[in-house]
Amino acid sequence: MGFLHGSRAILEAAEAVKQAIAPFEELKARVDVLPLYRDVSPEIQERVLAVKQPGDPTIRVIISSNMAETSLTISGLVHVVDSGLIKMTEYDWLTGKSTLLPYTHSQAAADNAGPGGAHPTGPGLVSLHGGTIQ
Repeated sequence: MGFLHGSRAILEAAEAVKQAIAPFEELKARVDVLPLYRDVSPEIQERVLAVKQPGDPTIRVIISSNMAETSLTISGLVHVVDSGLIKMTEYDWLTGKSTLLPYTHSQAAADNAGPGGAHPTGPGLVSLHGGTIQ
């Protein structure tokens, strides 16, 4: 699972993963690349949240916004990579408009994602802001 900052970055990363595995037919058949963001279809949401059964050879590559860090429990996670970027709404008093801008969130915010958040459910790696925790 990887955390990025917005649907465009998520979709671009998902496409990059698909292109990277395309030459490897056996791997391509086992990998399910799943973008997860606010407007994703219910069908993809169900595939992300499905409980991974023992012996299932499918590898789920979930690329998500930071909302999954605290709000979802995802079965079968082994590796989590956090880019450290989030999008936050910023109001511009001069234009009277709000825009979403990327910001770096703190290591403490990532560490406090909560017990129900997207964390490995067994032995695995968590990479946060370039550091790795085993």
